[in-house]
Amino acid sequence: CSTCHGDKHTSPANVNLAVMPTIETCAGCHSQQAEQFKEGKHALAWIAMNAMPKTAAQPKEIMEGEKGCGGCHRIGKDGGKCDACHTRHKFSIEEARNPLACATCHMGFDHPQYEMWSTSKHGIIYQMEKESGRAPKCQTCHMVEGTHRVMTAWGFLGLRLPEEDKKW
Repeated sequence: CSTCHGDKHTSPANVNLAVMPTIETCAGCHSQQAEQFKEGKHALAWIAMNAMPKTAAQPKEIMEGEKGCGGCHRIGKDGGKCDACHTRHKFSIEEARNPLACATCHMGFDHPQYEMWSTSKHGIIYQMEKESGRAPKCQTCHMVEGTHRVMTAWGFLGLRLPEEDKKW
């Protein structure tokens, strides 16, 4: 526990002293993945949320309290939150590679990527055959070769913004 949460929390009476891990905590053992993450789209999620014109009009509890928009966009807060894809205390690679890990944030009226994929031929084949490899899943295109540098392969709803990475 102390590796990720520090050594000041020693009993239920002082649980408030437990440190919540940051990407820097994870970088102690996973430096390559942390650096890749910092170069990708997820690292910019908190900044992107705060750049939206309507964000300033929302109650702070919804945005900064990590509820509503802030609940998903927190993946980019304070340098990054690995537990958005690798759930706490399991940190399973297989779990993070499952498209359902992406559905946590990428679904709904304002971010319908999961619904678009899951009802496409790719999504249907994946749901029928799971890990047969016949159908691409989110990570196939957005985390090429397992990199943590999440990229927007073709843009959101066909909108392609310029990126410095010429390969994309």
